[in-house]
Amino acid sequence: MEKEMSACQQKQIAERRAQNSYALIVHYDPQQCEQLQQAVETLGITCLSSRSGQDALRAWQTIHQRGTKVNWLIVNHRISDGSGSEFTSLAQAKKLLLEHQTQLFFLAPQEESTSKLPLKQGVTVIEDNFPTAALTKVLKSRINYDNLTTPNDSSVTPTVLVVDDNDLGRQAVSVQLESAGLTVIEAVNGAEAIKQVSEQRIDLILMDIQMPVMDGLEATRHLKDPSQAVPCATPIIAMTAHAPEETSKTFKDAGFSAHMQKPIEIESLYTALKHWLPAWDNNSAVLTLANAPQSPLSFTLTEVNIDAGLRRVAGKHDVYKKLLTSFVTQFSQFEQQTIDSIAAGQINDVIRQTHTLKGSASTLGAETLYQLAEKLEKQLHSNNYPKTLHKVGQKITGLCQEISQLELANPATTQNHLDGSDRILKNILQQLIEPLTKLKAANIKQLQSQLYLYRWPETLCEPVDKLHQLLDSYQFRAALDHAQSLIGKLEI
Repeated sequence: MEKEMSACQQKQIAERRAQNSYALIVHYDPQQCEQLQQAVETLGITCLSSRSGQDALRAWQTIHQRGTKVNWLIVNHRISDGSGSEFTSLAQAKKLLLEHQTQLFFLAPQEESTSKLPLKQGVTVIEDNFPTAALTKVLKSRINYDNLTTPNDSSVTPTVLVVDDNDLGRQAVSVQLESAGLTVIEAVNGAEAIKQVSEQRIDLILMDIQMPVMDGLEATRHLKDPSQAVPCATPIIAMTAHAPEETSKTFKDAGFSAHMQKPIEIESLYTALKHWLPAWDNNSAVLTLANAPQSPLSFTLTEVNIDAGLRRVAGKHDVYKKLLTSFVTQFSQFEQQTIDSIAAGQINDVIRQTHTLKGSASTLGAETLYQLAEKLEKQLHSNNYPKTLHKVGQKITGLCQEISQLELANPATTQNHLDGSDRILKNILQQLIEPLTKLKAANIKQLQSQLYLYRWPETLCEPVDKLHQLLDSYQFRAALDHAQSLIGKLEI
């Protein structure tokens, strides 16, 4: 019976975290506030605390703007800027208690009258200065979970944020999630992920580690920083190619809830969804995701396990073909670009691009190329790389030639380009200025793909190629300067 209760409690904890549930404590005494917070957190509830009513209302407003709720409010009869009953009345007047379906706990001495409280029902009055252990028991017995989304409530579709700078890997994970009927938002670095979290409700975050601008560790530390007014309560799962034993402590210290091995397989993703999105656990779409039969493609590729690649995109042929053509666009000139970047002293960019190549090869099922890229990534740190780089280049050339012969309608490799012009280029460049300025990498990549749709006049080929090189290496500041300079030179 004890094991069964433990499993049940773990499921409730996962459910509360997945639903971004908060408990808000308002108490004038820092020591008492800390004890209360410890008591609440033992129940697996994300807890915020404030000494004043005004600070508490600001935190509440931030939570509300994210589309999440304060499910439990614990108010002391004394707070630093008034009385607990006055604060509760103010929260009631602003309709916060009603909108959030908040369960109220009021701390007061036995002789204190609670007649001024705005709610006559649904209020649990607890004697002030209760010992922490006793308080935990009271909370555990009286906390109500009915105001949370239940596993059978399919009225709210969970939203998952996928954060990865590797286009192929990110698209593969997103397709698996969308096939399960989930809403998916994408970001290509940690800074963009933080912005997404601040603007909307997100139920689960899948976070890559090695990314430009801001990596996954730094982003997670920021999101989970307890000194923030409202730390992120959303579970964050690390996506990593490293062995779990090498990184588990680092991830835990940063604030990750769990980690998954890359490339992300359907089985591990399904396990994560069951645990961290219990409200979606019984949805038939998720079961379909894990058990769907898979029809083979009509072609083969040398040293590529196409079946493995297809499983990573939920068996969708069109998506896998799109990833193949994206691979050609991104890596066909890898060897020469690497040589040029090393000559220019840009070794960090080379290491990052090699890491991206490794992840992309793994996603496609190109196992030999994955192993060579992994070897090259290690050798780049010791300058012992020329032979391996050449082998990688040969493998990429052979694979790109095979893909090109399949005629998969890649706009970057077919002859069906539209005719480009100064006016068209200037229009695309002007649209690029804002995302380059604000480092919105997903928007940048989307606009960059438009450049591939056109056959540019000879006079524009060189500046457009330079822009591609800057964007592919994530040199967004230099790309912004280049785009602005190019706009000034274009005469319309």
